[in-house]
Amino acid sequence: MLTSRIARALPVALAVSVLAAGCGGGAPAANAEGDAADAAATASAAPAPMTVASMTLEPEAYWVAPVVDGDATRVSVGGCADGAPCPGFVVLTGDSAGEGAEDAVLDDGVACPGDEAGIPIDATLTETAQVTVAHAEARLLVFDVTCAAQDGSESVVQQRQWVASGAGGTTVIVDRWGLDGLDRALAEATWSGAA
Repeated sequence: MLTSRIARALPVALAVSVLAAGCGGGAPAANAEGDAADAAATASAAPAPMTVASMTLEPEAYWVAPVVDGDATRVSVGGCADGAPCPGFVVLTGDSAGEGAEDAVLDDGVACPGDEAGIPIDATLTETAQVTVAHAEARLLVFDVTCAAQDGSESVVQQRQWVASGAGGTTVIVDRWGLDGLDRALAEATWSGAA
């Protein structure tokens, strides 16, 4: 009887583990003895806080470690094929954020959504709003961004761009992939080094 329960639980635990690992997780698969409960608990555990540029935030489980390139810090999702466009967002600080913070950021190194790895070429401001970033008032700019694919076709995507004043000056966060959980993570973030 115990063996049949383990046999039924094992495929579910393995599926949860594989899905979590494919999204940049690291959840282990259930062991041969059928440790399904431990595998499911590991897959649903909250990820550790992540420092991204000048902020510390609670990431979604599928975000992978940030990559820093000068004033730009990029966070992407796990499981992307080499050379394929990978969903993500970028946090700009320093000179990259200070000048033209109200203009659409198009040279952030993050491709446009879609199969063709399009690049952003133009933007039109469509909306502004007051929002919260790191428990303080910030500005959200929403742009319609025209993206050009390698085959010459164009598409339009929405880009959200937060402009916040933080510990080190102006910080700009750019998301043209519409990542779930980013609004929450930014609102609840803290400035690194803040008490």
